[in-house]
Amino acid sequence: MAAVDVSRGGHRPGRWFALGRLNVATLVVTVGLTYFIATAPAQPWALALTLVLAALGLDGPLRSHPRAPARGISGTVVYLVVPVAYVMGTGLFFREIATGHWRLLAGILSGIGYGVVAHGEYLSVATSARTYDTARLVCNVGAYVAAFTVYGALYSFGIRLPVAALGVGLITFLLSLEMFREVEPRAEHLLVMAAITAVVLAEVRLVLYYLPLADLLAAIALLLTFYVVTGLVQAAATGAFGCGALLEFGAVAGVGLVFVIAVAAATAR
Repeated sequence: MAAVDVSRGGHRPGRWFALGRLNVATLVVTVGLTYFIATAPAQPWALALTLVLAALGLDGPLRSHPRAPARGISGTVVYLVVPVAYVMGTGLFFREIATGHWRLLAGILSGIGYGVVAHGEYLSVATSARTYDTARLVCNVGAYVAAFTVYGALYSFGIRLPVAALGVGLITFLLSLEMFREVEPRAEHLLVMAAITAVVLAEVRLVLYYLPLADLLAAIALLLTFYVVTGLVQAAATGAFGCGALLEFGAVAGVGLVFVIAVAAATAR
């Protein structure tokens, strides 16, 4: 009996089994995140263990995918970056800002979010599938959420400026690999694009140190920069860079900047 063509949206038994494994991983990660966020005092080992389980829970299904990426340690790494960064960011972020019963809710919702992003990464392996565009959208949204929560956590922990800037640059570099892999298959160009984005965000983090912004507003400013820079780089890589792209991202940057300044002014009174 012929196998169903996955690229046309069909389903093979192995695929359903892989998706079931992702659901189990989602449940495990949800329990781990909720425990870390809601337990006092903080248990760093719980987050570290959850990060490992989040990576392993997606790595197995990816390797069993009918169109599995290259074998070896590096074969699935690019697909693991966003889900793992998402778990780390949401865990640290909500551990810091959530209180009371809201911590329990934050842990549950963060775990469900991991499941959504993990499914998106799995479905994005088949580039010709009908679900590919939706899967990529989910991955990109997950990358933005991961970026914001990690940026916010780095701010709220009061880390020394050089270390904080290095951390912003590192997480930006890793997330940029996910953002750019769709438009730039050549590894050397992909690394350069990600490195440029990382340097820009690290420099913005250094500049923000001298501005009187609250932690969340500073994280929003970094996220806004991340969105604009990655968007412009993607436009350049696809040949869509021009007046239209500049106006679009310039408008987003302008509106975001006005929002940050307005909120900062209102809270300073």
